[in-house]
Amino acid sequence: MKIVSASIRAVAAHLKDISGLDDPPTVSREEFRGELHSLGLLGRRFGVPEYRAAVESALGVGIMVEEVRDRGQTWGEDLAAAGHLAALVYDGVRRTATILVRESLRHLPWPAYEMALYHELSHLMARHFLGTDESRPAFEFGHGPKDGPEESKVEVYEPEARTRARWLLLAGRFPEAFLATGTDRFP
Repeated sequence: MKIVSASIRAVAAHLKDISGLDDPPTVSREEFRGELHSLGLLGRRFGVPEYRAAVESALGVGIMVEEVRDRGQTWGEDLAAAGHLAALVYDGVRRTATILVRESLRHLPWPAYEMALYHELSHLMARHFLGTDESRPAFEFGHGPKDGPEESKVEVYEPEARTRARWLLLAGRFPEAFLATGTDRFP
């Protein structure tokens, strides 16, 4: 009986983690549902490529994904040394974004690679880059703005991006989870 009880608690904790309920709410589920609707993704199965295309269209920003080796490339070594899985480089002048993602994530179990990309795309969709001086040529998420972000911004931005990434993974695989109001009741 103890094994069953422990298993149920472990599954419930995992569902809370995946659903984003462990992070402080910075975006409501209703706002997120509205965002999915505006992107044309509410009630549809989607993956990273479809979400990226929808964000590109909605923001008018070109988004490139570049896989970097963990070793042998400066960015890859910087990401690995800092413990980051990916980084977002936004160029406000050219209105382009590049997501640098560690190539090694492709070899980890699902959904490591997808979560890293959703996390960085979430920073874009949440418009976190607007808290910076857009006249600068580049803003780096994962490493912070070139002058360093205010600590309070990082404390808000990262939990929101984590929550959004988890919700995107859930909404893309199980569209009915966000299709109707009142579906935010997880165990």
